[in-house]
Amino acid sequence: MPPARVTISVSHRDGHNALVVTDDGPGIPADAIDHVFERFFRVEGARSYTAVSGFGLGLSIAAWIVDAHGGGIEARNRAEGGTEFEARFPSASSHRM
Repeated sequence: MPPARVTISVSHRDGHNALVVTDDGPGIPADAIDHVFERFFRVEGARSYTAVSGFGLGLSIAAWIVDAHGGGIEARNRAEGGTEFEARFPSASSHRM
């Protein structure tokens, strides 16, 4: 199985800056997608291709950072396969007084 392709894009829309990371991997099981930002949560069988299994902290740390900057983050499976993560941050212009 070839490695998944990862794409990163940045945009400005609706008064927010968005960072979107997509991949064309297998996606996240439907029963797990709502839990991926919880500390220590790991999808069964995740990263079975590597000797390092991880601790389930990466996405919870990402969510904490986004939240600390007044933003929001979400994960969703793509219809064509793979997963999309979107982090939204308020734009600097929305904070001006």
